[in-house]
Amino acid sequence: MPVSRLALHSDAFNALRAYRDIGGLGPLNPTGFIDALQDRDGRLLWFSGFALMTEAVATGRSADVFIWRAAALPDSLIAKLAWSEVCRPERRLKPAGAADWYKILSTRLPPDIAKAYFGPRGLNYSTAARQLGIGRTGLIKHLRKS
Repeated sequence: MPVSRLALHSDAFNALRAYRDIGGLGPLNPTGFIDALQDRDGRLLWFSGFALMTEAVATGRSADVFIWRAAALPDSLIAKLAWSEVCRPERRLKPAGAADWYKILSTRLPPDIAKAYFGPRGLNYSTAARQLGIGRTGLIKHLRKS
């Protein structure tokens, strides 16, 4: 489907902004599909697949789109799915990139979504280091540098 037919879902706006500010976290050659919700008016609102959407827009190619019906997904689930690509990056981040990732997520990630992805205490140095596969000390060191 041509991605020009899709509009961004409002619950995905902050996640997309964080994704772009971090510098893209998806694979260099994205595969898969873009999730979109068809609302009651028939509009297609996309909310996940940021790497694939970025690639499709940059190259002018079409992308595979998985379309959900409006009644199938509550807004809270849409927001969680939108943040998943930001919370669980597919590319390995270097320590300096991990520090940027942590700074952006620690200020923008909604608390309920932080707890869903990182456990009852939410996002902290330890859970971030574990998620990114780096040392907690290295993360803190790079946070202090920046």
